Amino acid sequence: MTEVPDRIEVVVNDYTALNRGVNEVAERATLATRLLAAQVWLEKVKVLLWAALAFGIFLILLGIAIFIARGDLDLSWGGTKETIRYIKVPDPTKSQVIEKTIIVEKPVITPVNIPDEAGVSTRFTIFRSVGEVDGTNINVVTGLNYPNSNAKFPTNQYCYAITDKESDGVDERINLATKTASSSEQVLTITEQQAEGLGLSIEDANALHAHCKFMRTPEPPSAASIDADENEGPDKPKISASSGTGFAVNADGYFITNAHVVKDCDIQGVFYAGKPRDLEIIAMDDKLDLAILKGSSVKILDYLQFSPTLVTGQDIYAFGYPLLGELSKEIKVTNGIVSSLAGLKNDPTRIQITAAIQPGNSGGPVVDDRGLVIGVAVGRLVGEAVQNINFAIKKDDILAYLSQKRVNFMVASNAVSQQTPDIVDKLKQAVFPIFCLKQN
Repeated sequence: MTEVPDRIEVVVNDYTALNRGVNEVAERATLATRLLAAQVWLEKVKVLLWAALAFGIFLILLGIAIFIARGDLDLSWGGTKETIRYIKVPDPTKSQVIEKTIIVEKPVITPVNIPDEAGVSTRFTIFRSVGEVDGTNINVVTGLNYPNSNAKFPTNQYCYAITDKESDGVDERINLATKTASSSEQVLTITEQQAEGLGLSIEDANALHAHCKFMRTPEPPSAASIDADENEGPDKPKISASSGTGFAVNADGYFITNAHVVKDCDIQGVFYAGKPRDLEIIAMDDKLDLAILKGSSVKILDYLQFSPTLVTGQDIYAFGYPLLGELSKEIKVTNGIVSSLAGLKNDPTRIQITAAIQPGNSGGPVVDDRGLVIGVAVGRLVGEAVQNINFAIKKDDILAYLSQKRVNFMVASNAVSQQTPDIVDKLKQAVFPIFCLKQN
């Protein structure tokens, strides 16, 4: 019998390390295969890109050849367009004609178009600066003040020198000159202390005004020629002039007149002491037909006060400068009564009067027998069947508008009736012709 052993030996082999190595070899082979496929794909892409680039260059060259064949080639360099045109000639080998467009640039001051809005000021200033004058750190700046964006000329101009002090970083500003539309350039004298502040000698400082860039404006007409432009010859300047009437309402230089007297004016002003003076439009209401003006160069000797009362049938006087340039320069006065406390089509902002109103009376005061304002002359009704129907802006609406614009005025409470010559003498000091210049 065969004997059964007491124990059986079993041998176990560990192939883990061998399997790990086989797996790593397989993974490396897979990665190598993928890398090779990617390289093949990139090469194909490069071939396609080079083919597309070559095709694009071919199209560009073909386009240039077509333009040259047509005889017209446009090139743009830095935004500037240059046209090169080839024109066929009998013998192209001997002659060639090339036409080039020449662009001439001219700087023109064009204000931004600002829409008009009732009660909103559209005044603005354009600055023209000359930097580092004569190699210094001094800038000469000229300011041009425009009443609105439709004005072609500034109402007033000013010029100053400014420098930055390196020691304290504070700008030193010295006024050099001023200019209004109705006057020539006014050069200001610089003191030794001001010149020292600029770091210049007194002679060099007083020579800085030569760098001011004032804009030349047309001269306003004289009172005798305000309406004479219709009789001028074909060489007359393309500037039209018209006139109306205005009056002072306080001692601060504020005037009122009709809006249509100064509407769309390039320059508006007042004849004061026989000379034209510029006026600035502070506010304008086309619907009410009222404008508030201010004159900085007018010294007010007297101004008009407003009446506390207004009744139908009361005696009134209309003052103004009608037909200026044809009639005398003296203020004109017509008398009448208040016919109605309402205007045309029952307009509550108007009163109807019998005092005659002529062209040029617009904006003039209508006063009572105490010389107090009860209205502003605004117009008349014209027609074959119409006679002596005139209108004025009611004083209540005038006072409301002045209050809205914060313009000071006075309402008299204890005035007494006066003789007509005395009223005329008083109003001569406060009522003036208003002129308007427009460039056609």
